Amino acid sequence: MSPTRTASPSHRGFSLTELLVVITVIVIVIALILAATGKVVDLTRTMRCMAHQRQLAVGWNTYATDNKGRLVSPRTDPFCTQNVTTSCGTISPSSYQPYSSNVNIPNQCWVKSWGSNMNPNGTEKRKAIETGKMFPYVGDVMVYRSPNDPTALATDIDTIQSAGSPKRRIRSYALNAFLGCNVPDDLGNYGSWPCNFNSCSPGLGLNVRSFETLTLSQVPRPAETMLSIVEDDGVGYNNQGWIIDPLKPRWVDWPAFWRPDAITMSNSDGSTEYYAMTDESLIDQIETFGHNYTQSPNTLCAWRQPSIQGLREDWWFFREKLLPGVIPSP
Repeated sequence: MSPTRTASPSHRGFSLTELLVVITVIVIVIALILAATGKVVDLTRTMRCMAHQRQLAVGWNTYATDNKGRLVSPRTDPFCTQNVTTSCGTISPSSYQPYSSNVNIPNQCWVKSWGSNMNPNGTEKRKAIETGKMFPYVGDVMVYRSPNDPTALATDIDTIQSAGSPKRRIRSYALNAFLGCNVPDDLGNYGSWPCNFNSCSPGLGLNVRSFETLTLSQVPRPAETMLSIVEDDGVGYNNQGWIIDPLKPRWVDWPAFWRPDAITMSNSDGSTEYYAMTDESLIDQIETFGHNYTQSPNTLCAWRQPSIQGLREDWWFFREKLLPGVIPSP
């Protein structure tokens, strides 16, 4: 009788093709996890950025409440004339006391970015923020900085930055230049804008005082009016208030494009939001040409053209947040 043979089980390994498929699947899963993690990090930073601007808005409103409705100046220095002369006329601060007695003098600026408050390379020291009119109502220098701001922050932000050294920005935000002024940013050439609007639509009846916003009561739609915005000014700090031309698509200033899909801002009522740029080519143009880059149509009454809202959607969005209810719209 012959012995019975027991068949041993077969131990076949993975083929090269199967191993490659498994590795590919693992790589895809890891890539998806990393992408999701990156989006979470971006979202977290953006939410923190909006939280910082909400704190600024609370400080801005609290200051106004404590000062009979008077708003801080969006300017970062007082170096412009006290009498604002425009093609529409002249404004003298002495003519409308008590609220405008501090316009364009040092103690009304929300931050004070001049003199000994500046580093040799043109960046701000901590004192520029701490001596500003709004700081007692905010209380933390780091609130003035966006988590999305890529500029390197010194370990000690009081460290003197020598001329020619990398510019380390400690303030990422600017205030709307249409809020807290006799005329936008308290600059005479912007004071002519009401007359320019009249030339486009004679029935408007605007005058040199039409865009005055010295008090909170002069902001008719605070929930729609931008207060602060991320800015990336090329001079090493965000100089003066943030402004664009409301008559034509001229970008006097521009928002920071650290996240073009999430440009953060606060509104005058304390709410926050973010905006996604629709024209990515505009970003390259602005970064190439800088301040006062103008898109077509470069005409005084471009705001009146029926197609302008769709043609220049990004400019129109920010234009409508400057001072809604006061700046004319078609």
